[in-house]
Amino acid sequence: ILTLAVSLIIIVIYRIYCIRHFDECHFHWIWDKEILKPILSFSGWDLFGNFAVTTRQQGTNFLVNMFFGVAYNAASSVASTVSGILGGLCQNILTAFRPQIIKQYSAGKQYESVNLLYNAGKFATILMVLVAIPFWFEMDYIMVLWLKNPPEYAAVFCRIMMIASCINMCEMAMNIGIHATGKVRKMSIYTGFCYLGVLPIIWVAYRLGMPVESAYYLSIALCFTNLLIRGWILRQNITVFSMRNFVVKVIKPVLIIAILIACAVLPFTIYFSDGFLRCCIVFMIDGILGTVLTLIIALNNEQRHILFTLVINKIHYHQR
Repeated sequence: ILTLAVSLIIIVIYRIYCIRHFDECHFHWIWDKEILKPILSFSGWDLFGNFAVTTRQQGTNFLVNMFFGVAYNAASSVASTVSGILGGLCQNILTAFRPQIIKQYSAGKQYESVNLLYNAGKFATILMVLVAIPFWFEMDYIMVLWLKNPPEYAAVFCRIMMIASCINMCEMAMNIGIHATGKVRKMSIYTGFCYLGVLPIIWVAYRLGMPVESAYYLSIALCFTNLLIRGWILRQNITVFSMRNFVVKVIKPVLIIAILIACAVLPFTIYFSDGFLRCCIVFMIDGILGTVLTLIIALNNEQRHILFTLVINKIHYHQR
């Protein structure tokens, strides 16, 4: 009831704000097929894609429960919660980029729109990597700290799903570009059937005696497949987009940063035993080194200059 109340209050606040500030947000009954047809087509195909994602998630839980029992479902639920919270934090970057990407594309500025798309994917994925790495190494300790007696395989599922979430950040950045074009039919069909088609594969894998985590490894393969599909569709709709440039400008710096941080953190996880001290050290190294590497590797000269200027101005402002 409280969750419902929060949602209703937020809707009312949004509605009041829009009515007071935007004349075009007032409701008028208009029946125009030329307007309704593309809106219904867009929302319908997008709904199918979301339906496929939800079906895959709940279907995986159903199959895990059917073959392995409720205990593993508890582990899956914990992993989904952790992945959802961490992913939601990083999605805020994509939310900030989304209006500008769509605006630039609508204005016919494809190069600017695609460059924003590259930056959105890069920074969202880097943030996801910076969040995921310390959790990856300290997941066992964090699970005990959080749940006291965590379900078996909860830490394993979390680690696998965090890898999928990192790939998903790149997917979501491409998704913004495809939504900007309004041509979502092909994407929804291809990715939707990929999501639905993975369920019979999981069922066959479990019937053949594969371990419970195999379904989650398949989710990584699914994310990677959908990333390639989205890149292919985006290239068809926006000719200036290049999958090669996406790899060079987005995936390459992310991988370099991830590998360097992991190499720096790994010795501490080997020579220190599990505990609060090691956890703090790992998170501190990740935060400091991640920030430095992002400034050096992920940002170009112009972006670094803008960032430093902004920081200096903020410092001078607070000193006044």
